[in-house]
This record gives sequence, structure tokens and C-alpha cells, in this order.
Amino acid sequence: MSHLYRWVSVSTLSGLNGYGLGVRSVAPPRRKVLEVLAHGKIVSPDGRATSALHDAANYDGSMTALTQLLGSMERDGLVVRDVVGKRCYEIALTESGRALAAGLGAVVEPELPEPQRNSLLALAVRVGELEARVAKLEARA
Repeated sequence: MSHLYRWVSVSTLSGLNGYGLGVRSVAPPRRKVLEVLAHGKIVSPDGRATSALHDAANYDGSMTALTQLLGSMERDGLVVRDVVGKRCYEIALTESGRALAAGLGAVVEPELPEPQRNSLLALAVRVGELEARVAKLEARA
């Protein structure tokens, strides 16, 4: 699903100096999270927002690694999470996170109403599942 989110070129990153950040300051995992959340917050009524983000970002690391990354990004003021116990119900960018995502060249979308956002997220997850199936089939051939 990585084709849904464009990678950021080094020339685009040169504009980050206004944020006090250098090119090496934004690691690829953070960049992926910023790019996905730039399209809108992730809401999960059953408390699986982190899992939905993992799928939507096609995140290569473990769920634990993503949870730790989100905690770090929250401490840095880039994201906010609605967490109760071990369940995460919502993940969204802060204004600082949206500004950083825009500085990275991500297309920052206006917030969508929840039904459309959930439909789009479900579609993105399904596309990821289908891409994984196609990759398996191609590997067999």
C-alpha cells in the first residue's frame, strides 16, 4: 500500500529548517505515520486504532515498535491519542504534527466526517490485504 503515500525527496526536506529540523531528524517510520495521519485521524470504536494505523501505513515494524513510536511522537507534541488501558481509540496529528507533515511534502487533507474516514480506512486496509495476496501469488509463479 506504500504507493498510496508518496515518499519524500531530500529536496522537499530541505524546507524543514524553519521547523528547527534537519533532513536526518525525521526517520522513515515517523514520516510514514505523519503521511498517513495527514489524511485524517484514525478512529476505532473497538480500540484498535494502532492496528489500523499499522495496516494503513504498511508499517514494517512490530505493533510494539509502532506503539513506542507513537508514544515518542506524542511526547514530542506531534500526535494525540485517546488511550484507555491497552486500547487506543483515536490517533490524530496535532497542529505541530500537521505543520511538520506539510513541511515533509505530505498532502494534508481536511478532516473528513467519521463515516467517510472509516470507509476510506477500511478500503486502504483491504487494498493492503489484496497487495499482500498478489505478492504471494507472484512469488509462487
